[in-house]
Amino acid sequence: MSIVSKAQVVTGRRRERTGLDDESCRAHALLVAKMRRFLAVVVELEPGAPELLMEAALLLERNGVPGCHPFQVTRPDGCVELGYAKSRWAVELYRWLLTDSCVPERHRQRMQAVLLGFGAESIDSMEAAWRLMWTA
Repeated sequence: MSIVSKAQVVTGRRRERTGLDDESCRAHALLVAKMRRFLAVVVELEPGAPELLMEAALLLERNGVPGCHPFQVTRPDGCVELGYAKSRWAVELYRWLLTDSCVPERHRQRMQAVLLGFGAESIDSMEAAWRLMWTA
């Protein structure tokens, strides 16, 4: 599922084409810089939209803050995720989780949750919900 808006209008500070704006990018950057999470995925773009990719990358670059770095990861389905990371190892681990089929799905979801800033209680709650879905 993509959060990319299909509208082709660019107005003011809000970028309708990507669904991103300066304030939301800056908020994600601050959460990473203040170590509230190791990384933040800000937008997911569908394949075949290089102009949207460039627009989103420039917006993230412009709204970054000291202590975080913009990143880009291409998933096996061709979608591109862009966001901010505290360090290179977090991006490398996230890329590995998304692209290596050897990682068991239940562990993949847990590790992604940790990287994205979820605590142990939140992950336990998610697992309880998943168990309910799997047994229904």
